[in-house]
Amino acid sequence: MVKLSRDNRGVTLVELLAVIVILSIIATVSVIAIGNIIQNQRDKAFVGNAYMLVEAARLYLTEQQIQGQSVGRIPYQLLVERDWMEELIDPYTSTKLNHQENHSYVSVKDGTVEGVCLKGHTKNLCFFDGSVQPIPLKALSVELIREN
Repeated sequence: MVKLSRDNRGVTLVELLAVIVILSIIATVSVIAIGNIIQNQRDKAFVGNAYMLVEAARLYLTEQQIQGQSVGRIPYQLLVERDWMEELIDPYTSTKLNHQENHSYVSVKDGTVEGVCLKGHTKNLCFFDGSVQPIPLKALSVELIREN
């Protein structure tokens, strides 16, 4: 058994600094990873908002078709004002998208919902194939989110 003298019981300054550096690196990596996770969830929520807009538009479109009306474009404002949906919350700013000021819409072609253009406060889903236009439903994804 090795007997420790009184001088050898503590940790050295170098050991303490090494532990602090390692903990700092772990903390930095964790903060970056959590930031990326939060951003990814916001992106998915924004696309989810676009799908909610589409589903409300489908319900509205069905009602209009039953009444013999044709529809080409369904504005977000109309869907909120006629109580087909509530105002959406922008996941990037955590504020409601004011239906009276927001120009989001769903496009309809031949009686079928074809695409969506969702405009948030800081980002949008309205850019496809190099131009501003509704995004086809089959192509809707987080990769198509653009800055305003």
